[in-house]
Amino acid sequence: MIGALWTGISGLASHQAALDNESHNIANVNTIGYKSSRISFADQMYQDRIGKGSKILDAEKLYVQGNLKLTGVDYDMALSGDGFFTVKNTTSSGSGENYYTRAGNFRMGDNGTLQDAAGNEVQGWAMRAIDPNKDVVSTDPNNKTFTSDYNKLLTSKVIKYSDYIETVTAKATDYNQSAKADSSTIYEGAGGKSKAAKISDVETLVANYASWLQKLADNPDGGSASSIAQISQVNFKSGSDGLISKEGDQVYVYIDGKKKSQNYISTSASQDFIDSLKTGKASVTGNNTSTVTYSVDSPTNNTRYEIEINGTTVYYESDNDATTDEIRNGLKLAIEGESTLTGYTVNMPAAPDKTITISHADPIEVSERTFDSIVPLDLDVAASRVATYRALADQISEIQGLRATMVSERNSTTGNNDVLEDSDNFNLSTSNLDMMKGIIQIKSLIPGVAFDISEVGEVSGSNTVAGDFQTTTIASAGEGVGALESARDALARAITGNQRDVYTTADLKLDVPNIKNDFTYSISIFDKELDKIIPVPNDNGTPPQATNISIADVDSVQDFVDKFNAQAAMSTPILSDYVQAVNINGNVVIQTLDDNYDVEFSGNLKGAVPFYLDQTSGISNSHTAPAAVTSTIDTATLTFPGTFTYNYSGSSGSNTITLTGVTDINDLATKLQADPNIDTVTTSGTDIAITFADKTMDITASSLDDSDGGTGTVNDAGLPLTHTGGTTSSDINTTTLTFPTTENFVFYYEQADGTKSSIDIPAGTADGTAMAALIQADSNIATANFAAGTITVTPTNQDYAFTSTTLISDAATSMLPLDKNNDYSGRQGAGAEFIELVNTIDQTTTQSSLQLKLDTLGISDSAFGEFSVDSTGLITMKQDGAEFAIGQVSIALFNNTRGLNPSGDNLLAKTNESGEPIYNLNNDKTAKIEGKTLELSTADLSESLVNLMVFQRAFEANAKSITTSDQLLNTLINLKR
Repeated sequence: MIGALWTGISGLASHQAALDNESHNIANVNTIGYKSSRISFADQMYQDRIGKGSKILDAEKLYVQGNLKLTGVDYDMALSGDGFFTVKNTTSSGSGENYYTRAGNFRMGDNGTLQDAAGNEVQGWAMRAIDPNKDVVSTDPNNKTFTSDYNKLLTSKVIKYSDYIETVTAKATDYNQSAKADSSTIYEGAGGKSKAAKISDVETLVANYASWLQKLADNPDGGSASSIAQISQVNFKSGSDGLISKEGDQVYVYIDGKKKSQNYISTSASQDFIDSLKTGKASVTGNNTSTVTYSVDSPTNNTRYEIEINGTTVYYESDNDATTDEIRNGLKLAIEGESTLTGYTVNMPAAPDKTITISHADPIEVSERTFDSIVPLDLDVAASRVATYRALADQISEIQGLRATMVSERNSTTGNNDVLEDSDNFNLSTSNLDMMKGIIQIKSLIPGVAFDISEVGEVSGSNTVAGDFQTTTIASAGEGVGALESARDALARAITGNQRDVYTTADLKLDVPNIKNDFTYSISIFDKELDKIIPVPNDNGTPPQATNISIADVDSVQDFVDKFNAQAAMSTPILSDYVQAVNINGNVVIQTLDDNYDVEFSGNLKGAVPFYLDQTSGISNSHTAPAAVTSTIDTATLTFPGTFTYNYSGSSGSNTITLTGVTDINDLATKLQADPNIDTVTTSGTDIAITFADKTMDITASSLDDSDGGTGTVNDAGLPLTHTGGTTSSDINTTTLTFPTTENFVFYYEQADGTKSSIDIPAGTADGTAMAALIQADSNIATANFAAGTITVTPTNQDYAFTSTTLISDAATSMLPLDKNNDYSGRQGAGAEFIELVNTIDQTTTQSSLQLKLDTLGISDSAFGEFSVDSTGLITMKQDGAEFAIGQVSIALFNNTRGLNPSGDNLLAKTNESGEPIYNLNNDKTAKIEGKTLELSTADLSESLVNLMVFQRAFEANAKSITTSDQLLNTLINLKR
């Protein structure tokens, strides 16, 4: 009976525990991620095969899948399958203990980490800290994160490797706004592009870059190889083999089946153009005498030696093995064979003499010119061909993804033979002699993408001559990361481009003949390896101080370029490792190297330029324009009213004015006055006097025609034409000079027709009269008279006024800054900035808290974005269209989930019974994560209520067994009594 009493008590205790457990389930019926538990009853010890009641063997959590509910809340997550979220109750010191939970009602904490409702930080594989030197490619060294300036999203892709995840994102500033057309003045034939072409190139390269990124995402663990861009050359016939020579002729090339053609551009050869073709291998002495000596200073192969004798030109072209005697004899025969040169005697002294003498009874004027044989006899044709080739190159540069430049051909083995060969070296050249060969190099801006040249030729009338073409670098498409990097670099170059500082001859004061200038140069530039801005060259001090390279005795753009590059190669640090100088169409362009294209520099060019000195020397120059040029018309023979045409032509152009409804002479004068080229119209009797606005213009012909009959057409014969010429002069004030002079001077002048020259006035010139005599000795100067401290200079050609005269000292002693030409300077690309950022999640590292703020992660200057999570727990944050993978929630597995110890707050703690948590790479073979979803409690209210009733009845029954045992005990006690 006592046993029955204790058995009942054990039953009460067991079912009380069961009631407690079921009440707990009911209480957590709405708890997120809650797993219901059940009580496992067991019978107790036996005595004589009679049990002693019941006990609680286990309060068991039932880890079954709960129902999922879509909430739409970004940070909500639910596990579908086996596993637990890991959270850490991080303390202020950073330490803490890991717990495990199925409750995915997360949020962003104040510190930016992903947290549960209690503030515990969710654990996972966090994004690795961004290394600005390895993970960021930026054309702006001052910026290593995405800012609001980068408003062009180029592409963004999450790439999942075998054991890590990368997000590759590229952005640019607004290249549509920053892109500017390259100046045709500077870059004609040198790869210049229009604004539209630059933008088109960028868009094409963006698509190419995005395609390689997609290929990498499709096969992330494949091989890697860089892509190679195609380089080809086309060559048109030159010299006498060239076909184009007149308007209507054409050069063309077929690229990818499409024809690019350029009609012949007819132009005249300027004196500068002609001078640029001369080789300077001959000389003339004794002009304006009866005997002139011509000297072959140096025999040159494939060269045309020209002599102009009193206006008649003869020439001899040397062969591939030229000798002095061959050239002299060829010229002698050419002169003797020219029928217009009568009465001339040519003498050729025996070798080793280098000369021939030309004699005539009258004084002889002889000039010499030596040209490469590729130069056509007609120099206007030569200039026109160059213009045509350059224009075609510019057309090709407008093709999407291509850049074409005129190039030089150099070959140390076969020579510069104007024949395309694989061993040739081709370099950008706008030298007229090089461009005369008609070689255009075409480069693809897109690595790995080939273009096809199928035909090159020239057309003149019904005649066609085929040109030549070759490919020296074949396009090769790479793979994997290497190909992506090739595409990225090409894109960045198109978006940004090499910095190019341009200095024209006027900027450098090199447009003064016979003047040599001195310059110094240095730069401040960002050094990628040192990761800071440094002066180059410098003194290697701490901090380094700028030093300069010296560019001395410069008399031309090419001279500046050659000396600049030579000095740059010898400086410390080596300046040529950063920038180079090139001559492009007669301008100095200082630009970054191709492998340093994205770096900006600040150039410091100074010059000891004589032009500065006339600001302080006290020398004054004045220019007197010529008087008005007048045309006088006698209208006595005209019939009014009537319609007339007035025609005039002169040095500045020609025009025809139609005058209708003319009522009388005064009306005629009024209508003539309306022409913009006419300055004044005055009447006197039957005469009309017309003066022109351009005072330098000499009217060579004028006429007035009676176009509607009357008494007859009035023409030149009936129009007395008078020209009242003026005088142009320049006054030089010499009162501030000290005579005899102690320094060299140069008198420089330029006239309206482009004539310009300089006259050397050496140190030791005695006085103003002696200085005037030196000036007057120039063939273009008519008079130079000294009086009262002033030299008045007049030109021989009075039709053209002096537009510039100055007397300058060539003893410049101070270096003054020379600014780059802002109209022409800029970037070769679209002038925008590019940035590529790669952020990485390493799935082999230890787990940590997951930071969500993009500014804290170093990705962007803006913290927030659109949060999302995929089925593997990969967290992405989307901002301005770019989606960044910033972490991965880890899912823990346990060998014995029953061994986990519930700790409250929806948390479970590991125990020895549960074992250590197990994490799989990329959460493989674990639960899948459902975003914007929560897992509901597995507690079943209806089942729990039924269980309550069952446990209640059991509890009552056990209580009855106790009361029954008690009654039996009482009966026994009463029996004893």
